[in-house]
Amino acid sequence: MNKYLVTTFLTFVFLTSATTSFARQMTLALQWTHQAQFAGFYVAQEKGFYKEAGLDLKILPSNADLPSSARLDALVVDYATMFLSTAIDQYNRGVGLVNIAQLVQRSSLLLVTHKNRNINKVEDFSGRRISSWGAEFQVQANGLFNEKGADVTITHSKNPLELFLRGVTDGTLAMWYNEYHTLLNYGLRKDELKIFYFKDTRFDIPEDGIYCLSYTLNKYPEETKALVEGTKRGWQYVFEHPEEALDIVEKKMQEDYIPFTRVHQRWMLEKMKHLFLAEDGEEMGYLSEESFNNTVKVLTEASILDKEIKYEEFHKDLSDVQ
Repeated sequence: MNKYLVTTFLTFVFLTSATTSFARQMTLALQWTHQAQFAGFYVAQEKGFYKEAGLDLKILPSNADLPSSARLDALVVDYATMFLSTAIDQYNRGVGLVNIAQLVQRSSLLLVTHKNRNINKVEDFSGRRISSWGAEFQVQANGLFNEKGADVTITHSKNPLELFLRGVTDGTLAMWYNEYHTLLNYGLRKDELKIFYFKDTRFDIPEDGIYCLSYTLNKYPEETKALVEGTKRGWQYVFEHPEEALDIVEKKMQEDYIPFTRVHQRWMLEKMKHLFLAEDGEEMGYLSEESFNNTVKVLTEASILDKEIKYEEFHKDLSDVQ
């Protein structure tokens, strides 16, 4: 065998042994439309981190009318992102999902109103109307209102800010990294707004995590581990190369015809970095048992949950997957 053929053969052997080729394309539903909130997923795909791990992944956006949890439960997708509170609520309702990575470690959810509405505490929302993206995102709010005994009407909309700004609702749910900044860009001043931070309540619950059904984990353990490892690698790259990451986010948003403002997406990305950092020094993607148990406790006491949920059944450690 000549030297060229030997070299080619050895290169082929190395590449095929270093990268496992999985037979099936897997699908991931994000819990919202494409934006910097999900930059790590786009970067992992664009930079080839998923393919290097042997995963062929299709990333799909969601919206209030097509929630990621419903698509996961119906086996329309293999994986989905959602808030921890949403996932626990779905599990309580009988959806056989498991947490395979917890990305966001704390809450960035806000309840925003105008100061001229004379709402000075959560109880003052009783008899008022607030806007939300949908039931998928209001589990924490439901818990807080239940705890405070506030009888609140929640109106769902793809754009809850619009209802709030038009005066249709007295307040709105918002994310610190997204809608709050949008309100400021619309020209509202900070001193005009009254903001209730969920991080300052008992409902400071971790948000974005990655989930799949137990069925999927059992049938596709290698693919599942590849998704988690590729995603963590993607987010690490994002935080080290934020401007390149924003270029990739812009490309993704343009492909879906979503208006892109770099200032707003940069704000979002900077805030996401803060939300990813675990206070106890654990690596990215870790759901602590303490955090899980505290979430179950407060949601149970707020009459959101009515079943016992065990950490070892809800969260799965993939370190043993070969």
